[in-house]
Amino acid sequence: MKIKKVAGLIITGIIVLSLLSCKKALISPEGKKTPVNYIFLIDNSGSIPTGESREVARDVLKFFVDFAESGDRVSIIRFDETAGMVASREINTPEDRTAIKSAIDDREKGINFRGQYTDISKGIQFLRDNSNNIFNTSAAPVAILISDGKLEPRNNRETRSAFDTVRRIIEGDLSIVPFYTIGLGSTGIFEDFLPSINGMVFLKERISGPTGGHFYHAQTVDSLLEIFVNILKASKKAQEIRKGYALDVDSAIERISIIVSKRGAGQQYDTTNDLILIDPQGTEIRSSKRPDNITWHGTSPYFDLIIIDKPHVGQWHIKHTGGNNPPVVSIMKTWLTLGYDMNTLYYENEQKLISAWVVDNRKGEPADVPYTISAKFDMEDRFDASLNFRSFHASDNKKYSTEIDAGAIGTYYMQIMAEDKEAFFRRESEPIKIRVERERMPFLNVSKASPYIN
Repeated sequence: MKIKKVAGLIITGIIVLSLLSCKKALISPEGKKTPVNYIFLIDNSGSIPTGESREVARDVLKFFVDFAESGDRVSIIRFDETAGMVASREINTPEDRTAIKSAIDDREKGINFRGQYTDISKGIQFLRDNSNNIFNTSAAPVAILISDGKLEPRNNRETRSAFDTVRRIIEGDLSIVPFYTIGLGSTGIFEDFLPSINGMVFLKERISGPTGGHFYHAQTVDSLLEIFVNILKASKKAQEIRKGYALDVDSAIERISIIVSKRGAGQQYDTTNDLILIDPQGTEIRSSKRPDNITWHGTSPYFDLIIIDKPHVGQWHIKHTGGNNPPVVSIMKTWLTLGYDMNTLYYENEQKLISAWVVDNRKGEPADVPYTISAKFDMEDRFDASLNFRSFHASDNKKYSTEIDAGAIGTYYMQIMAEDKEAFFRRESEPIKIRVERERMPFLNVSKASPYIN
């Protein structure tokens, strides 16, 4: 066994082993369906900033409808001084998607930001009171609340009562529904509406925290799309997120959703006509001329959404001719995803085991396909430029493992990768932050990072 010291941590690694002794192509059957019941609660008040903020919020909401898979349900509740249903529909046909997006744009009953007050309690109460209809499905519920966080009943003397109502419902009738809250803006969200309670505290600690969801702060309109992508990944385990203009596609990938930004932060990147998709055979595909398995949504001034069903195996490319470098995010639906289990907090000289494996989501167990596991590891301030790769060794139950000995105090990052280059197979984690602190209590139970641990 060879031990090599890198930047204060000692990584113990053994040569990477393949799960199978011979290479073979991945074979893609239909993955197991995992429908989700998405419930959006949208702040419809006039306090949402005018201009791009409102337009982007509506566009991203409609893109989410396009991302949703067959069998998913989408319900949209708007709230201001009152609350009401904008749309609630299970998605099975293109007509279902069109109907929901049309409801969003309806001038009277849709998302129009004409409300006089921001009373989040009205939206929460509406969801609770209509739960028999909204939750009348076998799909797992996920609530997404978008607001500047203000709690403004029509009668401001009722603010405390409204706050207590939200807390009581969240901790009671809706406690099993994870709430993902998105706080908009950088001013109103920090204004106290009760002593020591502002919009950020309300959304993060009183709504998302108790339900096991997550709080996101969208200070700019550009960040909304990435937040929605993160929520999609959290609610759908069979998703892989990629960034960049080249995509390795293996036969376990059933669908690719590519989002290309056309405008952001006051900058125009490209137009739809500037974008070209190139398949593994080198064929150039444009929005105006594309095969039947590719859908291209290009009507938004801010984003293009390109959806590829059952893509060919090989390397795909996104080419842009407008002279700029637009941000690109791709969401891949697959029945093979990366699983890992590791600690993110260490004390000096503490040794911990890291495990990683590829999950077959059809069976809910480690996959029986060929791949190798490695990890990119380095200190926080030089991680992006680092090429310090570490190997994992095969352990029991079709998993790989390695160990970290925590030496120097500091912050590090690790990114885990599973690969089979011959089959264009690649799964990777987000960079995982690891903190090493001065020892206080030896063998203290510490936090973990895993896509299967909430």
